[in-house]
Amino acid sequence: MQLKKKFIKNGSEIEILFREPKISDAKATMKFINSLVIEGAFIARTRPSTLLEQKRNLKDIIKAIKENKEVRYFAFHNNKVIGFCGVSKEIYDVQTHLGNTGIMLEKNYRGIGLGKVIMNIVMEEAKRTLKMEIIKLTVFDTNKSAIKFYKNLGFLESGRIPRAFKQGNKYHAEITMYKELK
Repeated sequence: MQLKKKFIKNGSEIEILFREPKISDAKATMKFINSLVIEGAFIARTRPSTLLEQKRNLKDIIKAIKENKEVRYFAFHNNKVIGFCGVSKEIYDVQTHLGNTGIMLEKNYRGIGLGKVIMNIVMEEAKRTLKMEIIKLTVFDTNKSAIKFYKNLGFLESGRIPRAFKQGNKYHAEITMYKELK
């Protein structure tokens, strides 16, 4: 599926393309991930990514999509990756109704409604194609805007692990959240 949607950014209308990833997105994905690393964003990565890593990652993601184990959509503006979101199916037989989700957005594209749109696309697609009933995620306890965003989407907090994330010499608690897809 491919979808185009208009947003207002800095007073101007822009068009964002949402689609599944391709191997040819590796360089743009690397640049996107590395921009988040440089920003010090609340992501699990603290070092820059390489082109080879992104090619491998995309190959694995595309394989998982084809095997009906994952749903993932990238967001593009002017052929530049500005975000992505996905749901991966749990591997255990007793948890195949459960998926893990995550979202990353470039700093300049946060707060315009893009996150809500891509999360809703992915949740609906995961419910439809992966038969997901519940999705869960983890978030840094200090990422207040993300926590508020997830709560506004209907996610509920289910637990915390102190000192689960370490950025440099600083520790952060991990908050686990979930949402039942109805």
